[in-house]
Amino acid sequence: MKKTYLSQRFLIILIALLSALVLGSCGGAKATSMHLNRTEGTVSVRDGAGKDVAPAENLNLYSGYGVGTESDSYAWIDLDQVKLTKLDQDSQAEIVKEDKYLEIQMKTGSLFFQVTEPLAEDETMEIRSSSMMAGIRGTCGWTEVPDPDHMNLYLLEGSVECRAGEQTSVVNAGEMAAMSADGEIIVRKLQADDVPAFVSEEVADTDNAEIADTLELLRQQEEELALQAQRDAARRAALEGILYYGDPETCIMTAQQATELANAIGERMAAEQKRLGDLWLSDLYSGSYAALFDPGCGVPALLFTSATQYDGDDVGELPSMPCFLYYTEDGLSVKETWFHLHMNHLTLGESGGTDGFWEAYAFTDGQIPDEPSTTSSWELPSTYVIDGAQVSGDEYSQWIREWLRDDSLAYVFIEPDGSSGEIVGLAPAEDVIAALNSYAAAAE
Repeated sequence: MKKTYLSQRFLIILIALLSALVLGSCGGAKATSMHLNRTEGTVSVRDGAGKDVAPAENLNLYSGYGVGTESDSYAWIDLDQVKLTKLDQDSQAEIVKEDKYLEIQMKTGSLFFQVTEPLAEDETMEIRSSSMMAGIRGTCGWTEVPDPDHMNLYLLEGSVECRAGEQTSVVNAGEMAAMSADGEIIVRKLQADDVPAFVSEEVADTDNAEIADTLELLRQQEEELALQAQRDAARRAALEGILYYGDPETCIMTAQQATELANAIGERMAAEQKRLGDLWLSDLYSGSYAALFDPGCGVPALLFTSATQYDGDDVGELPSMPCFLYYTEDGLSVKETWFHLHMNHLTLGESGGTDGFWEAYAFTDGQIPDEPSTTSSWELPSTYVIDGAQVSGDEYSQWIREWLRDDSLAYVFIEPDGSSGEIVGLAPAEDVIAALNSYAAAAE
């Protein structure tokens, strides 16, 4: 009996010594189920003491280990088998694990994650950076840390509670959250171009229905964006083919508005034809002209005039039917008068042989005001009025220099006696109609 007791005691001591040796060979770390599954390119691994560890397939990882990737390099990490991650190129992360608490500290770069089985109630998995955190349970998505003060979370499946400072928010599949260290969280819908290549490769052939649905919505969105890009290019091309004062890139004119403006030009050309009668097809009719300009709101206004021939020293054009059309909250408004278009304002008015008036509309916040910003009038021999108050001839001349200066982009001018005129900065009306119809077709 005594001999048997000694053998059992010796066996226990032997097992204890072997266990100590095994733990000693791991630097005292606890057993782990975290592994560096595989790598691509240049990947570095460091243990909790900051010492380099040679990367290898299925390399054991312990709490405090860090993994880093260089350009065109990736690392796949298995965390307890059901927690799969992929470290993007130019990224650094550190793993902290204590019993059922798992934390991935992102230093920089991006990390894809997929938890294939929901965590138990007493399990915790968090992805952190600075004062920002995302609590992961049974979800799929990726995080991005562009700098120490910002962290972005993108979700393809499930929901995640994220925290920035004292603020918290829930992000659902098909959404992303932009977090900042100062506590701001902005949640928005995922966009098709949000999904990076290193994530697409991991979920391309997924059999997860929720992930597949999210990806399908993003694919549909991508197709819609591509179609919209084609439409936008066609709209820009239509505007670039005519005199358009503004940036075609920022034009938000609708198809209906383009059609209305095209019809408005056609109606005025028809009215001129009716006025001239048989002379419409004769040499008397010179043509109709138009131009579009954007006061800054993205919805263009229209300038239009027709012209007939006059016989002076040289045969020239005599403008008629000038008008200015623009959109207000109530729809399309029309002012039928002479015009001078400038970069930041429009001046409308008439000038006769002995009197005349002008109204100047300064563009404010991209809008053309309903009421003029300033007005002036004159009557021979010596009556000059600005904004309702009589002024001197010099003051009136100064007003004219300010609001009817020589840098007009487009204008229609006629001599006070009506004998001749000038049209500058307008294109043939037929070309503008064609451009507006092309724009409408592209915008529909």
